[in-house]
Amino acid sequence: MQNQRNLILAVLLTILLIFGWDSAMRYMYPEANKPHAAAAGPAASQAAGQPGAPAADPARADKPTREGGLSNPADVALEAKDLATALNPAGRVPIAAPGLSGSINLTGALVDDLVTPRHTASIEKNSGPARIFSPAGTPAQQFAQVGWAGANVPAPTAQTVWTAPAGAKLTPATPVTLTWANGQGQTFAITYAIDNDYLITIKQAVTNAGPAPVSVQPIAQVNRTDKTASVST
Repeated sequence: MQNQRNLILAVLLTILLIFGWDSAMRYMYPEANKPHAAAAGPAASQAAGQPGAPAADPARADKPTREGGLSNPADVALEAKDLATALNPAGRVPIAAPGLSGSINLTGALVDDLVTPRHTASIEKNSGPARIFSPAGTPAQQFAQVGWAGANVPAPTAQTVWTAPAGAKLTPATPVTLTWANGQGQTFAITYAIDNDYLITIKQAVTNAGPAPVSVQPIAQVNRTDKTASVST
């Protein structure tokens, strides 16, 4: 009998808790579930013009990002046209790896053509791989460049045409070394290696066969256009 009484009491308390909790909360916090009125358009516009209110930046309204690529249809069309011209295989070393593919530009030894075979450019069917780097002069220009700075030493520039071994192809199993001699006893070399994913390693070296010591400093940079630059917040 005592057990039955306890069971009935437990059931009653449970029902009271289930149905009484919501009522109690509404009584104690009457404003909690009321929707907040959205600011009307004219009022919001007026507030924006008041002193201290942040001004809208029209230049940031439709700013594209590298994640989203080019957003202007004219730029997208021009990018495709420019790539067809810029990616002339005669002056390039192909890159073929599971995570990355593209080519190295022998003019300047630039890594300026990279796409990701594992990721598509968009959700559209047959959109092709997502592009990371594009050559100089294209709307989505972005590339990596290494070089040297030295005093009284002719060093390679972005216009220098490098020499690659015959049939060279950068793969995870085959690193590639480009060379250039300045005619005064110094030979510059850049060795590229790539893994199975997304890492490209670059090593720089200088051989001096001249009559005097030379001093050079390796430099590196990534060049990009603001058409695909991320917006700072």
